[in-house]
Amino acid sequence: MAQETKVKQETKVKTAKDHTKIGAVIILVISAIVFIPFGGYEVISALFGKQNVPVFGSYNGKKITYERGSLFTNITENLAERYKAYGINVDSTSSYYLFTESFSETVKNMAYTDEVARTGYSVPEEAVNRMLVNYFLDENGNYSPKLYNTADKATKKSLRESVTKSLEYNRYRDDLLGSSTLFMQDSPLYGVKASTTEKAFFAKMGKEKKSFKFVAFNTEDYPKEEAIKWAKRDNNKDKFVKYDMSAITLESESDAKALLKQLKSNEITFDDAVSEKSEKYYTDEKGKLTRPYRYQMEISIPDSANLEKVLGLWNDALSDVIPTSRGFTIFRMDGTNTAADFSDDETVDVITSYIKTNEHGYIEDYYTNIAKDFAVQASMSSFEEAAGNFNVEVKETEPFPINYGSTSLFDSVPSDNKELANLSTNEDVLEKIFSLKNGETSVPVILSSNVIVFRCTGITQENTDADASDFANKMENINYNCAEQTLMTSSKVQNNVWNAYFDNFTEYGRNSK
Repeated sequence: MAQETKVKQETKVKTAKDHTKIGAVIILVISAIVFIPFGGYEVISALFGKQNVPVFGSYNGKKITYERGSLFTNITENLAERYKAYGINVDSTSSYYLFTESFSETVKNMAYTDEVARTGYSVPEEAVNRMLVNYFLDENGNYSPKLYNTADKATKKSLRESVTKSLEYNRYRDDLLGSSTLFMQDSPLYGVKASTTEKAFFAKMGKEKKSFKFVAFNTEDYPKEEAIKWAKRDNNKDKFVKYDMSAITLESESDAKALLKQLKSNEITFDDAVSEKSEKYYTDEKGKLTRPYRYQMEISIPDSANLEKVLGLWNDALSDVIPTSRGFTIFRMDGTNTAADFSDDETVDVITSYIKTNEHGYIEDYYTNIAKDFAVQASMSSFEEAAGNFNVEVKETEPFPINYGSTSLFDSVPSDNKELANLSTNEDVLEKIFSLKNGETSVPVILSSNVIVFRCTGITQENTDADASDFANKMENINYNCAEQTLMTSSKVQNNVWNAYFDNFTEYGRNSK
């Protein structure tokens, strides 16, 4: 498993630069079997030197295999040629992405053609002929009977079969999503349509862009001194009282009660019971509580009345059988409790961790108040001067539009600054900062683990005519992606791509020796 994880990590690192190119290749793939193989199988099989038949998964009970002549292999060949055309080296690293995309294309092809077959539809010969014409064009782009007549029978038969299969596939895809096959580049004949007005409306949505500068106060930097102040409050002190206790936990309440009787009658010692019977959910190997602070015990013992009984035990006294978060527990008081020592680093770390986990709103309020002071000072001097006084860095963004979720329809919301990683999905923050006029400063906003103050530095109105004309293509890609994602989550799909790749095409695989 460690080796497998290592290979996954190495694959991720090595292919990061090529992944964008690979994505661009896949967008162009409409039906991989439309194209004639270029010997890709020989190239890939020579690269890996495989004689076995890897199974990459199945669709509706039909295996998807990597062997000569299979649909999966043909699609892989064609994608491999496209990868190479885009300058992507088809090696043992990029091949994982190649196989992943080939598998998706194969599943789509099988699903679409199955649905077409279920309806009883057959491809008209005239439709096949219209497509075949485009494979025999002269230098002027006209059909050449000479080229057709001189082609050998095997080539023409292979082309006809390939075109027929592609038209079966396209019949379902076109009815569902619209038509944009290789030789039909004009308006889609089928599928969802978009009016001129709708295109203009969507383009206008991305017309206005704003740029910002901002500072971020990271809540992870919450000072320990502030944590101590919080813990010293009367209603918080008791949470960090530390108890010297041991415990034995069993799964069964009846077994725990029987054990308690044995302990009280000295039939078994507490230490032996810890060693032989305890599940040790709350203790170390010797039975000592590993979460001995009161707030931790409140989690282990949900019932407050039971909690008070346990915490009120005399030294060396045993509790009754107590229902705990996991199992049933017998507690023993080993010594006196200890009040929180605010000079002890370990205790302070426990307090800080507690506040970050359970009182994060308090931390956000702390930094929000600081951010408010920053905003006031920035309005009286400058953003940069205030940032220097508050010891925070000023960062800037390029102009971008409101684009919730960073859809492909418009320019994406920037995420190159880690503080803005979740900005595209935070509706409240987007609304607040895009309400700013040029030069205005925002109120502090909370984004993930940061409290941020933005200042609008510019507003631009861009010409979106080109975006409007490209709207249909963008929507088409979105529809394709949605259809593919939906299909790949079907119970009919069994995805074994990673295992097949790992076992057959990595040095650690069981079939690679």
